[in-house]
Amino acid sequence: KVPPDLVAALVENLTDKQEAEEINAKPRPEELQAFGLNASSPQVEIEVGGGKRMAVKLGGKNPPQTAIYAQTDFSPRILLVGVNVQYYADLLYAAGTKAG
Repeated sequence: KVPPDLVAALVENLTDKQEAEEINAKPRPEELQAFGLNASSPQVEIEVGGGKRMAVKLGGKNPPQTAIYAQTDFSPRILLVGVNVQYYADLLYAAGTKAG
């Protein structure tokens, strides 16, 4: 079983406390790879309310290694989000693998 506080930490970093900078509003498909976003990129799916779900694809880190590129299924835009999102996603994956 995955610890609920770990799930809560990831969701919190993806929603309320997360400030995201828009890097590219309308990227062309061939531009996605430069940001580490492709079909094999890790993806986190969360329920955002009202039964709606949001998938967040996690890409590569920015050059200073302080944030990661991300893209939601709500919009094609590329965002730059805090590296904590990747950290909690990795912890969640590891906890799920051990529990599974």
